[in-house]
Amino acid sequence: MKYRIFILGLIATLFVACAVNEVDHSAPLLDDSEEFYATIEGATTKVFVDEELKVLWHADDRVSIFNKYTYNQQYRFTGKTGANSGSFKKVPNEDFVTGNALDYVYAVYPYQEATEISNKGVLSINLPATQAYAEDSFGIGANTMVSCSEGNELLFKNLCGYIILKLYGDDVTVSSISLKGNNNEPLAGKATVNASIDGDPSLSFDFSATKEITLTFPTPVTLGTTAETATPFWLVVPPTTFGRGITLTVKDIKNGVFEKASTKSLEISRNTLSRMSELEVIPQYPEPSDDAIVFADIVAKYACVEKFDTNHDGEVSYKEAAAASSLSGLFSDWNTVTSFDEIQYFTGVTSISGVFTGLTKLTHITVPEWITTLGYATFQNCSALETVVLPAALSSLSSYCFDGCSSLTDITLPNGITSIPQYCFQNCTALTTLTVPSTVTLIGAYAFSSCVQLAGLDLPSNLKTIGNYAFQNCQAISSLDCPGSITTLGKYAFSGCTSLSSVSLPENLSSIPAYCFQNCTALNVTSWPQALISIGDGAFADCRFKNADYAIELPSTVTSIGDYAFDTLHHIIIPSASPVSIASHSFATDYTFLYVPAAMVEMYKVRTNWSNYEKQIRPISDYPVELSLGGATGEAIDLGLSVKWASWNVGASAPEEYGAYFSWGETDIKWDYDWASYKLCMGSNDTLTKYCTSSSYGYNGFTDGKTVLDPEDDAAHVQWGGSWRMPTDTEWTELRDNCTWEWTKLNGVNGRKVTSNKAGYTEKWIFLPAAGDLYDAYLRSAGSLGYYLSSSLSTVNPRLAWDVYFESDGVYRGSGGRCYGQSVRPVYEE
Repeated sequence: MKYRIFILGLIATLFVACAVNEVDHSAPLLDDSEEFYATIEGATTKVFVDEELKVLWHADDRVSIFNKYTYNQQYRFTGKTGANSGSFKKVPNEDFVTGNALDYVYAVYPYQEATEISNKGVLSINLPATQAYAEDSFGIGANTMVSCSEGNELLFKNLCGYIILKLYGDDVTVSSISLKGNNNEPLAGKATVNASIDGDPSLSFDFSATKEITLTFPTPVTLGTTAETATPFWLVVPPTTFGRGITLTVKDIKNGVFEKASTKSLEISRNTLSRMSELEVIPQYPEPSDDAIVFADIVAKYACVEKFDTNHDGEVSYKEAAAASSLSGLFSDWNTVTSFDEIQYFTGVTSISGVFTGLTKLTHITVPEWITTLGYATFQNCSALETVVLPAALSSLSSYCFDGCSSLTDITLPNGITSIPQYCFQNCTALTTLTVPSTVTLIGAYAFSSCVQLAGLDLPSNLKTIGNYAFQNCQAISSLDCPGSITTLGKYAFSGCTSLSSVSLPENLSSIPAYCFQNCTALNVTSWPQALISIGDGAFADCRFKNADYAIELPSTVTSIGDYAFDTLHHIIIPSASPVSIASHSFATDYTFLYVPAAMVEMYKVRTNWSNYEKQIRPISDYPVELSLGGATGEAIDLGLSVKWASWNVGASAPEEYGAYFSWGETDIKWDYDWASYKLCMGSNDTLTKYCTSSSYGYNGFTDGKTVLDPEDDAAHVQWGGSWRMPTDTEWTELRDNCTWEWTKLNGVNGRKVTSNKAGYTEKWIFLPAAGDLYDAYLRSAGSLGYYLSSSLSTVNPRLAWDVYFESDGVYRGSGGRCYGQSVRPVYEE
């Protein structure tokens, strides 16, 4: 059964109860309450508050509902962060669930799988001991609410109250804040909750309750420096009387500790807010001792003794480490270091720029919390580095920072970083996933170039610029959803991303630069920018757009298209009302159909560079043009041999025309010629299903012993009918051995004039144009090579078929892959 929850009237201030919007209940209710209507009591409620102290929802909020049964059902908020109302929808659960009947409907925020309810309606809820910091608010999931109702109207009520601390200090960056009662009052953990329709909820903890609440920081927070600029911190606290006061513990990123105790009784009531006076934080740091540091790596110890052993006792003490101000050149003569986590004791060091460069044996490192910047090439070419723990307060990386860290598989970048500089993760060939922080606005040139295993790519919503070559040769990336904030893509930004199949480009992007998506052979653009003006040279060179029938429709705003921008596409719709400027080779010359507004077709045919594609320009109303063999049946030329030879190729209507191309054993032309599209194999590989003489290549050991095409698989016979068929390998050999093959031109087309040497037939000849062949969507070597199929299977490998190929210097017997597209010259056997 599906349920929907509508949250109405969620606007509230911290001290004034909100007005509840009336709900229209005129529609009949369904059994088991398929719809739930929820309202919130006044004061501080729900997930977080905004700058106006209104209570707001957060995207993906989850709640538990016990709908008159004791099984826990999960519902998800479907609105956006910052909304004060919206719907919750049930999260599907395929597991079989059952439960005992309840008299009422109960609901709990936030959803927890472990939340339970007894047959009598007593809830078991876990109150979090750890709460995540949120600016000017309490963290998501910290504020627990419950509801009890007879039907579909739910009134959520808060379980807890709230404390606001206001802290300030000189150069203090907070990493955690803890609060506990001086009488060991229970504050978190498993709690029993009673909720009723009319009364307030109440809770009690069991014996395992936690006596301390800790506020954690995904990114450390630097305190204001005066009482007037003190930084506020929220804690959600259960109803409690701290009879002997509280103790507050603040830790900073340099392991300093500040503790403040109060003996004054403090009462926290449900649904109320307690503000504490501004408090100055002065962390205390332990005095470094003269004890020797125990190094995990003896080589690291030797390096540090050489540089920092001021009393010459052969050891480095904690005091000597703390006195150091720089690690520059530390390992220049000690490049076999495997670890140096003892860096945490060098608290006077503020920069580690270049310290670890080229340490090819270094496997792991934890960067101290007080380091805010990684300098130039900090870990460059640390090829064994597998694990890096970065400080939460880190604000910037550097060029070449992790370049060449070829063993690094994943890394967590802290929030606060605003850019990923050039070459930062270049050649991190083992890197598989990376979450780019939401604060990043720039990804620099070559930043992830050649990260060949990087598959997961989630670009942040504030990203504006992706630099040149930024993701070049990231071969594992399969999809790309560019946020609307992006205004600039660099040249070659995604060139060589051969697995990239789905791209949604930002609406406001005006230019796709040169070679941006070159050789993205699996690409399909799912969304084109409606502000797009220019497409640079080679921007989509070698891109097939297979998922869109090899076709695209460009926005009407496009005014220029560069050289080789779309060199493999078959259909391009260009709806611009004004002529678009193109280069001399913007499209594939032989097989790209170009669709333009009907009134402009003739204009385009004579326009500069467009005239190269005169025969391919069509009105938009003609889309799509179906593949057509065209041509006509040729004349049977008697050369005095065992069979007569056709005067032209299948698909042509004159001897010099190239005609059509066929895969061996196929009788229709197509857009793509490879194993994936070849009909006589399994799926996308070359496991053969017909004409197989070896179990090594057949499906499940299949062999059929066939060596010559059956009539239904013979392109010449199927297309021309009658006694026409493809020549056998023996018949090609006969033609080769009994004729003169002259390299020449016919009506300007290169090819071979094949003249009979048989007595009485020396005036007879045929012309074979050098039509090249097709692989994937490429027409290769047209004008310089000719490839002509036989009907005979190769005796060397059943994946191959015998053919004839020629160039200006010779004529040869060959064997080509059966999936390739080659010319067919029929023979006639009476």
